[in-house]
Amino acid sequence: MLIFTAFSIILIASCERNESFEYPTSKYWAHCVSNVDLGRKTAPLFEGLEVDMNYCEYQDKIFMGHDLRDTINGLTFEMWLDSLPQPITNRLWLDFKNLTTENATRVVEIILAATRRHGITDLIMVEQEDVEALQIVKDSGIHVIL
Repeated sequence: MLIFTAFSIILIASCERNESFEYPTSKYWAHCVSNVDLGRKTAPLFEGLEVDMNYCEYQDKIFMGHDLRDTINGLTFEMWLDSLPQPITNRLWLDFKNLTTENATRVVEIILAATRRHGITDLIMVEQEDVEALQIVKDSGIHVIL
């Protein structure tokens, strides 16, 4: 597991400060916390957790992991959220590896359903290099980073 300074190297998608966004007090986040064990161990220690995830169109689910082949582990975003200490108070940086304009609308639906169930929609940020796909996420009301 790596720890990195979240906002010193990544910019909020809009370069203007978003006054509706409650900025984290800590810039030190646990990085690559995409499994149950690391999630449970690091959640009490860090204000923010960064996770890698992929959308599998075939299964219509979001899986935790850096690569699409990580879907073989079977750990979905919903299962991962359920495994964290409850209630979830951590900020979550969702580093989405395969978000596209073609799947963004469905990905948003899945993310919103899971985060609303836990009452944490305002605690998440989605990262992706595809600016057009990220705009779809931002238009849904989810915070984004680029």
